[in-house]
Amino acid sequence: MKSIPLGASAELRHVVRDDDSAARWGHGVAVLATPVLLGLVELAAMKVIEGELEEGEMTVGTAHESAALLAPTPVGCPLVMMARLVSASGETMQFEVEAFDEEEVVYRGVHRRAVVSASRFAERAARKARRLARAT
Repeated sequence: MKSIPLGASAELRHVVRDDDSAARWGHGVAVLATPVLLGLVELAAMKVIEGELEEGEMTVGTAHESAALLAPTPVGCPLVMMARLVSASGETMQFEVEAFDEEEVVYRGVHRRAVVSASRFAERAARKARRLARAT
């Protein structure tokens, strides 16, 4: 991976859709579902390093820490995720991420990602899939 300066940041914009809603996950409320929010957090962090990986590299999420879900965001509302690289050590990076709707901060937390070999990661997943297929 190329060197990325600490403090590098990116913004991801998203309008909450019906298929993003907690109702889709069985909660019956038309607000942004937590699993979708965490996925958007990961995408925002990935944008920070976009174009900085070497050929054959990819990143994988390794942790969501200090994840504070602060307020609901209704379907139809625009959402902005801001991610900032705050530390990097070896192949591991840590990002501070905040998400805002038009009224308030709705999420604040730390997300970690690791740089891995895309081919080794894919092979590991394929080996696991073959083991699980044999087990059933």
